[in-house]
Amino acid sequence: IDSLKHLDGAYRAQLEVIAQAPRTKGKLEPEEMRELILVLCLGHYVTGSSLAELVGRSADAFRKQHLRPLVQQGKLQLAFPTAPTHEMQAYRTTESE
Repeated sequence: IDSLKHLDGAYRAQLEVIAQAPRTKGKLEPEEMRELILVLCLGHYVTGSSLAELVGRSADAFRKQHLRPLVQQGKLQLAFPTAPTHEMQAYRTTESE
């Protein structure tokens, strides 16, 4: 998923329901946010900017605070592992999750 505007309306709504807590509560505990990210990335690659948009966060800070640690822990895999800064980098929950 590289753009939310191109998703089927029903599927986008489903993702937005999953990501509702960070948009409405504001600050979440890091572990709560990371669990939510793993659910959003289950079964498909999602770009960092799309994830940030879903949860209502700044893409750069979101990547540093949540996505990078999840990749380092082996919980998320990169779409372009040999190019970590690829402009279309996306994340998917690893099979072991």
